[in-house]
Amino acid sequence: MLSDMSAATGREAALRQDAEAPETNKAQGCHSERRASVRRDARNPALKALLLVSRTAAIALLVLAASGCAALLRVPVPRRTGFLLDRTIVDRGLCSSETKKRLRVEIDYVTGWAPGEKALAALRETLERYCDKPGGVEVEVDEEIRLEGAWTGSRDQIAALTAAHRPPVGDASIAFAYVLYCPSDAARPELRGYCHHSTEFWPGTDFEFITIYTREVRRLAFLWVTSRRIERTVLVHEFGHAMGLVRNPDHAYPEDVHCNNPGCVMYKRVDARAILANFLPALLLARVPYSFCDACDRDLALGRLPRDEYPSRLIREFGILPDLSEAEARALDAEARDALERAAREDPDPEVRRRADAIGNQTRRR
Repeated sequence: MLSDMSAATGREAALRQDAEAPETNKAQGCHSERRASVRRDARNPALKALLLVSRTAAIALLVLAASGCAALLRVPVPRRTGFLLDRTIVDRGLCSSETKKRLRVEIDYVTGWAPGEKALAALRETLERYCDKPGGVEVEVDEEIRLEGAWTGSRDQIAALTAAHRPPVGDASIAFAYVLYCPSDAARPELRGYCHHSTEFWPGTDFEFITIYTREVRRLAFLWVTSRRIERTVLVHEFGHAMGLVRNPDHAYPEDVHCNNPGCVMYKRVDARAILANFLPALLLARVPYSFCDACDRDLALGRLPRDEYPSRLIREFGILPDLSEAEARALDAEARDALERAAREDPDPEVRRRADAIGNQTRRR
């Protein structure tokens, strides 16, 4: 009986082997065909040339990245000497509390182009952080503007729409900014946003007017870098201009008022430097810049300083040695004078030591 069972088992195994043999042979045949195809492709001159070009390009990119990244991303260090004592380096109406104790931002939008909560939250956070307003900061989405005809994006259309919807501005103790979300600009359709002054549209007024062109913002969205993230960056960028950035020549491009730090929200455009600085955060975290760099941060801090304390605090808190008149030098407080003496003795930069000694001599003149 055992021998019969063994024989049966042997026959079943043989039958299974016979059934599997064609599939095995077929698979082996496929692998052989693929290997032959690869060998034929490898002998193809056009393919060999393409592979060579691809490898060469990849190596060249790696070499370029290794040698050029540091140079492309290098940011000039802001000067500490010869700094112009310019109290209008930022918009003091928005930043300081000397004359305007409150800040109110009103936002209107054309139907279909409403602002997103992510951008509004980032704007509130930015204004509360950088604007010294003891009366508070208010950001309000006010009206939806329904068009009677087609959107043209002309200056005349924008002026007419906003004149009919923006509120009157009469309280001198309130800093005011007005924002319009609309599809596009007729003259420059590539714009994502723009910071105007109200006098460009309505003579006799005095407030900041910002247009956000959401059609271009939405067009730039890519994969997980959503239009809402881009909108947040654009809105904070335009309010950076409204607050007076970037007027400081220490970290601004000479041809326009934009920061030279590619990791700053005030950088001018998407170019090689911006891509290198932000590629990995955008790729891995879907993060695009919406905060200010250290140099812009410093300028905004300077804009909040009281006028009568400006020269002394510039020296003792920021280590900046400005160009001062004789009267301004003699008015420096004791802490600023001590800071000058330390800088004249100990600073590693010879230009800073020389400048600190010169200002110190000014303070002692009668």
